[in-house]
Amino acid sequence: MSETNPTFELALPRRVWWPWHEPAETVHFETEFTVSVPAPATLYVAASGAYAAELDGQALAIPEALLPSWRSMHALPLQLTAGPHRLGFSVQSGGHSQPFLLACLDWQEDGAPRRLASDQSWRMARAGQTGADWRAAWAFDGVWAEPWGFPCNAPLDFCRMSTGWQTVECQPLTRLAGLFQGLTAQGASAQLLPGGGLAFQPAWPPAFRPPAIENKRPRLEWYRTREAHSLINNTWLDLFEPRAPHAVLDAGAETFARIRVTLRGGGPAVLALTTGESLNEVQRYARRVTDIFELRDGESFTTAPTGWRYAKLIALGAAPGRALELEPLEVQHIRYPLAVRGSFACSDALLDEVWTLSERTAHLCMQSEVWDGIKRDQLPWMGDLYTEALAIYHLFGDARLVRRTLETLAEIGPAQPRPLERQTYPGLTAIWKGGGSSHPGADSGDINGIPSYTLWWIVGMADYLLYTGDEQLLRATASELAETLAHVRAWVGEDGVWRFRGGWDFIDWSPVPRAEREIFCHLLACQALRQGADLLERAGLPAAGLRETQARMLQAARREWWRDGAALGESHHVHAMLIRSGVLDDTESARLFAQTLAADPPYPMTYWHRYLDLEAAMRAGQVQWGLDYIRNHWGLSLQLGLSTLWEAFDASWIGPDPHAVSMVGAEYARYGGYETSLCHGWSAGPAAWLHQAVLGVRPLEPGFAAVEFCPELGDLDWARGEIPTPRGMIAVELRRTAAGGLEATLSLPPGTGLRVSAAVEARWVIRLSHA
Repeated sequence: MSETNPTFELALPRRVWWPWHEPAETVHFETEFTVSVPAPATLYVAASGAYAAELDGQALAIPEALLPSWRSMHALPLQLTAGPHRLGFSVQSGGHSQPFLLACLDWQEDGAPRRLASDQSWRMARAGQTGADWRAAWAFDGVWAEPWGFPCNAPLDFCRMSTGWQTVECQPLTRLAGLFQGLTAQGASAQLLPGGGLAFQPAWPPAFRPPAIENKRPRLEWYRTREAHSLINNTWLDLFEPRAPHAVLDAGAETFARIRVTLRGGGPAVLALTTGESLNEVQRYARRVTDIFELRDGESFTTAPTGWRYAKLIALGAAPGRALELEPLEVQHIRYPLAVRGSFACSDALLDEVWTLSERTAHLCMQSEVWDGIKRDQLPWMGDLYTEALAIYHLFGDARLVRRTLETLAEIGPAQPRPLERQTYPGLTAIWKGGGSSHPGADSGDINGIPSYTLWWIVGMADYLLYTGDEQLLRATASELAETLAHVRAWVGEDGVWRFRGGWDFIDWSPVPRAEREIFCHLLACQALRQGADLLERAGLPAAGLRETQARMLQAARREWWRDGAALGESHHVHAMLIRSGVLDDTESARLFAQTLAADPPYPMTYWHRYLDLEAAMRAGQVQWGLDYIRNHWGLSLQLGLSTLWEAFDASWIGPDPHAVSMVGAEYARYGGYETSLCHGWSAGPAAWLHQAVLGVRPLEPGFAAVEFCPELGDLDWARGEIPTPRGMIAVELRRTAAGGLEATLSLPPGTGLRVSAAVEARWVIRLSHA
């Protein structure tokens, strides 16, 4: 059994960079340090390209490696003498415009761990320059740094990610999902050993050497490069996998983790480790995450962390006549440390299970930022964050990571770039604001290159203030907010209609016509400008012009798309946004909902937009419809025994391999099949909706200084739960009496204001207390 929840004491290294606007083929990095007593040490190195290292002017031996030096860390053993030392590196750019070094030197001194970590105290110079040409190194990002990513074979404490907040739990992986003997006629065999170890006899002739991966990034984004490398590996594996013995192991549930493989004996060995979110993915998908590596007896290989449930270890080669024995695989689960403070339970066990899966899905996506998913993108996307943040507030009452993500996204939007030293995530900024992303519209100036995501950022900022009461984020991003609102306003014509000027016109993974996407964004912009004006005024900035523009937009919306009490067009997405945008009054919203959404038409869409449907239902007073909607669309997926919620789900996918046929819309086949994410944070919306719509607790003033109470059981017999707030816990119990009456118990933190409508008071017997 490996150590569980190890204690980390050392500082995480930061990446040191040469300014990427100053071309340089080779860059020198160096630092000085002092050691009190002689000690053995290990130097860990990752770099943008080939590199040389020296200690006190003496060249260090660089190990031969098949993976690029930025993809897998090298571990160089050293013997340190007492006294001062100088550590230096000459790093090649590797053909990239972002030459970097990530390094740390670890040793023991007086029984305590010591570390020299790359940071802003290091210095750098272009090759051929010395003396006065040295300058302070750029130091930012960290262990997880887009566009380069987390390297394989990094020390365990690097699993704290860039923030240093994450924790690690190490467990053996011994649950067998399948054992393939390989080509037994050629001597192949596979065996699970007592204690969970594995024994393999590769088929003869073996694969003696893995494919070499070129030291280059095919794409700028880390996950795209990983995918490209995996495709090379899996294409090569096609020649050997049908004859090679392997074991498929099951983590029991979706996880975000690394895997450590240790060869006990029989080496040297050539092994392949592939992971996937579904069982068939690790067997079939050409782009599944795969590493191929060599080990000698006693050596280990540790993957980069990713999202997965199943792992397949393939024995490709060994010395003639030797059987390979491996220690049990070690899983290093990486988690953001927080407790589940919110709760929900009711008389329908299916809804309870959806709540639980929402909690697990959202928690896994809380990593260096709040990510969209833990396998494919591993990036902060603002549309995803809108729903994820609401779920996180209700589930955990922890806004620290949401704040970091909102501030990071502020830097990649329409505002002018911050000075480098003030940027939260310069590597990400370089991609999105440098026009280097492969995503459409990445150079448009909008957040994530998507105009609607710029609008969702404004809405998300308003939600953050409402749920947390924290004005520090508003003050820190006031200039970005003002510039972003000016950017949005500039897209509104004299007729009050918002129109695209550029960027990716994405609103959902669904085949929505371009014109209706523009209407959707106009309606969303109506909400964003109203909330943005409120935020600006709270920050002490003028907002009269925004309010005038927003008023013209409201008039335009009613003139263009709401005539004679009915909505024009047939777009499901537009109708839902028309209800939730504030363009319509309550009576009009209820009428539109009954005319368009109530039938729950069979449109293909993600769980992200399905949450917007739930919001529209709540605003239209259709809580019973929302309960049935969760049962039909989230609940149906539970037939598959999911451990987390998917990016999208459709009943037609149920079958022997649902991950293979998963598809959101034909227009977006790019994200169909095995590329569909099986742990996607935007699917956790029911956690927020069940609190708001069923328990009926909705914040009215920042930090829950006042709340609205509007409970609704629908067809439930009872429901109860707790909502975490900055002021304390809000507790609710609802029940239907034997006589058919409705009773509610509401406990509020001291000093919390309360609004209850006359209609609610007429239906419910409410018992109020202050904790």
